[in-house]
Amino acid sequence: MKPVDTIPKPQSPLREAVVVFFGNWAAAFGLLILMIVIFGSIFGPAIYGVSPQETVNAPFLGPMVDSSSPLGTDYIGRDVLAGILNGGSATIMIGAAAALVAVVIGITIGSLAGYYGGLTDTLLMRFTEFFQVLPALLFVMVLMTLFTPSIQTTVIGIGLVMWPPTARLARAEFMRLKTMDYVRAERAMGARDRRIIWQVILPNAMPPLIAAAALVIGVSILFEAGLSFLGLGDPNIRSWGEMIGSNRDYIFDSPWAVFFPGIAIFLTVLGVSLVGDGLNDAMNPRFRER
Repeated sequence: MKPVDTIPKPQSPLREAVVVFFGNWAAAFGLLILMIVIFGSIFGPAIYGVSPQETVNAPFLGPMVDSSSPLGTDYIGRDVLAGILNGGSATIMIGAAAALVAVVIGITIGSLAGYYGGLTDTLLMRFTEFFQVLPALLFVMVLMTLFTPSIQTTVIGIGLVMWPPTARLARAEFMRLKTMDYVRAERAMGARDRRIIWQVILPNAMPPLIAAAALVIGVSILFEAGLSFLGLGDPNIRSWGEMIGSNRDYIFDSPWAVFFPGIAIFLTVLGVSLVGDGLNDAMNPRFRER
């Protein structure tokens, strides 16, 4: 019989989740990509020190032709690298804020519908279906046309069209979890619905919702890029989508001015997706047992 002090102590759930997350090479790679993107967006503009809006060199200057503009210039001589470094913060901020709006709305509506059921479920799901069948891009385009294009308008517009899938997922999770024994025990002890919804069921429903939130962030970044490409973003904000949109008429003269921002968007969305999948695996006990 082993001495008591030699018996290994079980790992805490948080530490076990961290071990599982970093044991997933794809998730760790995605986190590395995001760290590089975020670091470059925060510290890059100060380190590089070139204005993204001003003409700093000859137009249509190719990459690696002039060391002062390593990624070249666009059609009016703006530095492409400066635009990528400065545009990253705007793109990520808009994508994350829009995803937060969508997730908050989706979880709120989905949790109430799944928990209460009946007439509440019917009314909330009909409301969800109304937004789900709306042409998302057309709806946001109309919203951006009616109101002054700004970061706030972009965030609200994207958030309003991105929440229905999260609501349906939250509803399904609440319908499944509300029949569990621990929920029935809480109800038998007199716990109020508010506590059961937000403190008992929601924490156990978070793993798939976290993965869905990561997907929403990625889609929101792509949505913002699409709006900026169409000229419906904030004209005063330099973002990756705005860089692609403003240079689309000169794609054959300076393809690098479109290619590099596109690569930045691709890598960021890829990193967010990989991290989201890794968090889902790490926080889900069924995956940790594998």
